[in-house]
Amino acid sequence: MDLEEFGEEDFDVKQWVNAQVRSSTALAKAAGGARGAAADDHLSTLVVKLQLLSQSAGKSIDSSSTKLLAELPQAMSDIQRVGSEAALLAQQMAQVLDRVSEVERAGQQTVAALSTLDAIKTRMEECAVTLTEAESVAKTLALIEPLFQQDELRSIAARLGSLRRSLQSMGHMEEFKDAAERLSAFEDRLEKRVSSKLKEGIENLDVQATRECLDIYDQMERRHVLMTRYVQARKPALLRVYSAAAEPPEGEEAKTGPEEVVEWLDRLHEALRQGLIKELQWGEEVFPDAGLFAAALWTDLMKTIAEPLQTRLAAALFPPNYGEPHLKAASEVVAAVARLSLSAAHLLSSDNLAGQHPPVSAVLGDTMAVLGKAQREYAEREEKVLVRSANAFTAQARSAASRGEVLRIMEEASHAGLAGLQQAAERALAFTCGAEGVGIARMLDQSFAAFVEALQAGVVRLRQLAK
Repeated sequence: MDLEEFGEEDFDVKQWVNAQVRSSTALAKAAGGARGAAADDHLSTLVVKLQLLSQSAGKSIDSSSTKLLAELPQAMSDIQRVGSEAALLAQQMAQVLDRVSEVERAGQQTVAALSTLDAIKTRMEECAVTLTEAESVAKTLALIEPLFQQDELRSIAARLGSLRRSLQSMGHMEEFKDAAERLSAFEDRLEKRVSSKLKEGIENLDVQATRECLDIYDQMERRHVLMTRYVQARKPALLRVYSAAAEPPEGEEAKTGPEEVVEWLDRLHEALRQGLIKELQWGEEVFPDAGLFAAALWTDLMKTIAEPLQTRLAAALFPPNYGEPHLKAASEVVAAVARLSLSAAHLLSSDNLAGQHPPVSAVLGDTMAVLGKAQREYAEREEKVLVRSANAFTAQARSAASRGEVLRIMEEASHAGLAGLQQAAERALAFTCGAEGVGIARMLDQSFAAFVEALQAGVVRLRQLAK
């Protein structure tokens, strides 16, 4: 008999009893005896076993209960002792936390005191540094004038750089306002002396001499003045390039037609491109940001040649006998100037150049500005062409001999006016890049009025012929 069955949670008494009866019957049948008697004997044996096991289990329960009751007071005592120790531990933890808080408050006070002491120490050190710088300023000011007498330009620049840094570290102090003014005066004197050497070095493309001057300008923090001196020294060379390109080839006469001007612009483009390449190659050996210096030179050059170039372009596009073929050639002139602009922008913004690069838009704008005068006058020139055409139709209508001729002239004027206005507007927008919207609108208004006047002349002539 398996006792573990009685401990299972899903134990069923009826199922267990039925199982035992079936087992007893099967055993009796196998033994070959009387079926009922053998089964009863087996069940009686099971009953006795169950009673004995039940008595044994009862005695075990009684013994365990007695033992548990005997040990319960000791367990309660242990529980009370553990509770007391836990309460004591909580009290001790509270004391520890109080001590920690006291230490933390004391630490905060200590840290605050240390911070105050550190601030005092820092301020004392700053005062000491400022006093040292003030003493250095006074001594340096006394040493600079003799260096000017000896013409020691690099030593002067070093002294002035040290003086500038001392004044910057001291900040704005009313007592040293005179020192700052004297520093500026000394730097002006030094810049005046070194500028002649710088100009000579740049004009001769002398790398070593220019670098020495560059160091002096860096000490004075006058890079913008250096850039101005560079432009002043190198612009004459590029102006000579422009003048040479402006002259017609040897043995040829100067021509001012639109086609010749485009060819001339292409020659000028190539000459200026080669000159700019030369400037960049030399500048990279001297300046850390050669692109900015060359861009400043290019911008100044464009401003200088803008007026004569604009005059030449306007003369080519708008001669006294201007007409539609000349106006159509304007797009070729714009394309030629655009090629020059893109070439300059590509060279000045190349990734091969070290240092900072100028904005591409600025280079393009400065170069395309040479078209300024022609762009401003373009709409007016288109207007004159259209008005001249409309006046011709007006004169024909007034002198027509028959109504059929008048109607033909009016029809031709209508077609010519509409087509001419559309083409003129398109050409004007393309040539001016949309920058002269007011002038273009005025051109369209005046030209349209001229063609309307031609049609009105035709109507008047029809009435005259009808009488």
